[in-house]
Amino acid sequence: MPTGFHINQDDGLITVSGSEDVDAIEATSTFRSVLEHPEFDPGLPQLIDLRGLSSNAPAAHDFLTLERFLLSTYRPKIEASIAVLVDDELDRFRMAAIFHLTCQLPRTELFDYFDHAIRWLIRNEFVEPIRSIESPH
Repeated sequence: MPTGFHINQDDGLITVSGSEDVDAIEATSTFRSVLEHPEFDPGLPQLIDLRGLSSNAPAAHDFLTLERFLLSTYRPKIEASIAVLVDDELDRFRMAAIFHLTCQLPRTELFDYFDHAIRWLIRNEFVEPIRSIESPH
């Protein structure tokens, strides 16, 4: 399956996956489906798992179409953090394009290890910040 998603209300996580030869049209359609799904909750953190993505780079105009959709439509409707997970098998163009896009999206980070991505999401979304204890004066 080149693209897909799973909304897990119990674990509080939306997982979007893309592998093999995913083009911009298919990726945009998957992200649009996430937004339109009846169980979609904008407050759920997301893991975008792109491990296994092939190195067949999309045409530049195709990538720009996906980038415009993510920046103008998708990300503004998400209130939580997004972790993007890649592996080291990607070619330089695709890795650079994903890095560039990730840098443009607020509260979004790029990872190459699953446990680092999950740890970051947990810290950002599930752990209360420790407040300093002030001593009485």
